[in-house]
Amino acid sequence: MSVEELQQTACLVRVTGPDPKGVKVKDRAFYVTTDDGYTTLSASGILINRSKDQSSPKDLLVACSASLIASFRELGEDGSSPKDKLIPRCNVDMCVGDGGGWHRLDLIKIITIDGIRTATESLVGGSVRDVRGISIGSVAIFRATSFIENVYIPTLEVFASAKVRKGDKLMIISSPFGLVSPHVFQNSITTGIVSNVVPFERMRKNKDFPPALLLTDARCLPGSEGAPAFDSKGRIIGIVAPTLHRGEKFSLELGAIIPIDLFADALDLEIDGQNPLKNNMMNPTAVIEKESGLISSPHSSFSLAIRKCSSAVVLVRVRSAWGSGIVVSPYGHILTCAHLVRPFTQKGRNGALTLRLGTKIMVSLRDAGSNPEFQCEADLLFCSQGAVDVALLKMNVNFKTKAAKLPKTDEYVYEGQPCVASGHAIFHPSSNLSCTVSAGVVSRVVSSLEKKDPALLQTSASVFRGHSGGLLADHRGNFIGMLTSNAKHSNGDIIPTINFSIPVNVLRPLIDVCNKNEADMDIVRSVYYSFDELDKELAALWSLQVGGGPPTTPPHEIVQEGSRFKDFLSKFSSKL
Repeated sequence: MSVEELQQTACLVRVTGPDPKGVKVKDRAFYVTTDDGYTTLSASGILINRSKDQSSPKDLLVACSASLIASFRELGEDGSSPKDKLIPRCNVDMCVGDGGGWHRLDLIKIITIDGIRTATESLVGGSVRDVRGISIGSVAIFRATSFIENVYIPTLEVFASAKVRKGDKLMIISSPFGLVSPHVFQNSITTGIVSNVVPFERMRKNKDFPPALLLTDARCLPGSEGAPAFDSKGRIIGIVAPTLHRGEKFSLELGAIIPIDLFADALDLEIDGQNPLKNNMMNPTAVIEKESGLISSPHSSFSLAIRKCSSAVVLVRVRSAWGSGIVVSPYGHILTCAHLVRPFTQKGRNGALTLRLGTKIMVSLRDAGSNPEFQCEADLLFCSQGAVDVALLKMNVNFKTKAAKLPKTDEYVYEGQPCVASGHAIFHPSSNLSCTVSAGVVSRVVSSLEKKDPALLQTSASVFRGHSGGLLADHRGNFIGMLTSNAKHSNGDIIPTINFSIPVNVLRPLIDVCNKNEADMDIVRSVYYSFDELDKELAALWSLQVGGGPPTTPPHEIVQEGSRFKDFLSKFSSKL
């Protein structure tokens, strides 16, 4: 199915109802109010054609995030128990593409998948608020009340979300801000990859059961909730969930998708010729009935690359701080960022940084095949005091795991090269998630003036707090850099898609001594010294300063006073 055909299966959905006090607009990014006390909200939706006629469907269902209608749901006489209908004088309409116009919808059912809420609360580390009985895992099903003529709506092919893997390419067709201007925003296309897979708490070990959520680095703007998400072959895998939040103010940096398997039965959709939930032990859906009634990309998937390198990415924790690390030898050596461990160090007699008394570094391997929960203590072998933000750890137990695969010494990173960032970002370690991934390209390869070798990599992949020390790999899974930092707006907010990594060629001397189990200690000390020695050019480069001396703040704090980049961001932060 072509992209144009897939766009015909998406729609803009709006709800209009009485709101004399303007309370329905709370926490909404955009809305329309009228002088006579009515409010209109909008979201995205997916069209399910259940008739044989694709050019003038007579039986058309629409699925949308129930969050759109939550504030308009009617409450019972006690003022708390929600009824199974909307308040009086409330109407729901959809707008189909190619001049199809607006069409009235009737609410048929609301499906609430309770397990999604539990999984989300574990993910964000807090409670998730319901609105009139509608939660993040609620999907609204509507039926078109009128016959729609001369609008082609193809029949969808459904792909089982249990088969979706991290790194798989996906496409979302949504109408963000569609209420503002349907002509401009309706059925916009955005692409990304599956960044992580969130299982149901009770079904973590059942790989054949659909996940609770799929996380993605694809753009999910306000109004995208309910939008269909497709895999690289144009098969639907789910709909966009409402934006997840941590606390009252902070929205989650990744978009979330509700797998379509979880409500396919309500739409009479079949997956691989059968209903995906009928033969499972747990049915997560609770249905509330109404009383009356393809993606063009040179690399369509990074999943193979991620499978190759995922066991080399570890979670690193030092007291309450956490980040990521990269296994670089079969002997348990791990590279991570110096800024993660430096606050917990002190200078020893020889001037080297050592851990303070009583401080422990814990390492967890959550993508290590048969031992997904393996955890051990690690020793700090080296923490750089120079311009390169790197530290070297070693697991203090023998555990066989694959080290990150290095590219050949004559292979250099190039601008425009597809890449994937992998690390334990965003989510607290207690969430028990494996590493989170995002995809992009190498935006810039910055070389040192003196050595002419790559000294800094900039990428367009989305990188967040917790990615520090994570693995930057090419599309084949080769280790091309270590994630270290982001650019920041002048208010301190990070810019996820402007981030920086240390090229693997800079790190090779450390990696080489790690892979010599009985390396000469004089050689090891000389390598450590070379990283501790201040390289003024490299320090200025990592400070984003043109000329000038070494940075006056840690290298992971990219935006500094006197930085031209900070001035640029201050002027144009509203556009970034």
